[in-house]
Amino acid sequence: MPIHGFAMTQAWQASQRPSSILCRTSSDSSTLRYYPFDYELKAEYFLLPRGLRVAVEVLAGAANRQAMPFSIGNHITWALPFARGGDPGACLVRTPARVERLLSAQSLLTGATRAADYAGGVPLRDAPRLSDCVLGDFPSGEVWAELIDPASFGIRVSQREIPGVSPKAAPEHFCFVFYADAQRSFLCTEPWYGGPNSLNERRGLVMLEPGERFGWEMSAEFI
Repeated sequence: MPIHGFAMTQAWQASQRPSSILCRTSSDSSTLRYYPFDYELKAEYFLLPRGLRVAVEVLAGAANRQAMPFSIGNHITWALPFARGGDPGACLVRTPARVERLLSAQSLLTGATRAADYAGGVPLRDAPRLSDCVLGDFPSGEVWAELIDPASFGIRVSQREIPGVSPKAAPEHFCFVFYADAQRSFLCTEPWYGGPNSLNERRGLVMLEPGERFGWEMSAEFI
C-alpha cells in the first residue's frame, strides 16, 4: 500500500446540497490490490460561521468476509506566518495533549513517551520537536490543537467520533501528528485516529463488521 493510502487518488463523485458538499468514493478493482475489503467512503463539507467542518462516514461492505480494519485522519497544512511579514517562530502551539509519543528515525512509533505541556501555548521556535512528533493522551472530549499567529489570528483543529449506535473508537488512539519544514514555512496539524504504521502494528484501528458504519469528524475554526 502507498505510504499515505490510496483513497486520495481515487475518483470521487461530488454533489451539492443546500448547506454542504458531499463527496463519495468506494472500493473497486484498483483498491482491492492493496486492501481486500469492499467499502464506501463519504466526506461531507460544511461551512461554519468561523470555519469548516468535515463529516466522514465509512461503510463496510455487507459481503466482506471479516471485520474491516482501518484508521483515518487528515493532512491539513498551514502556511506560516498567517500575517504577511510575520515571524513563523513566534506562532504559538496550544493543545491539551499530555503525552508525546516518540518516533524512530523512520518516523514510526517506538512505544516510548514523554510528558508534553503545550496547554499554555509554546512558540514554535522554542519547541523544535514539533517539527515531527505525535501528541496524544487528550482529556475526554478535548481532542484539539491550536496554531496562533500573535500578529493576526489563530486556528483550532479538532476531531471526534460522530456518535453512532455504539462507539468504535478508543480515546487513547486519538492523536495529532505535527510536521513542519526546517524554516517553519508550513506546519501540519494533522488529526488522526490511529498512528503511523497502525495497519501493520494492529494498534489504533477501527474494526467494522460487514455492513457496519463509522463516523469521524474534523473541524477547523478561526479563534
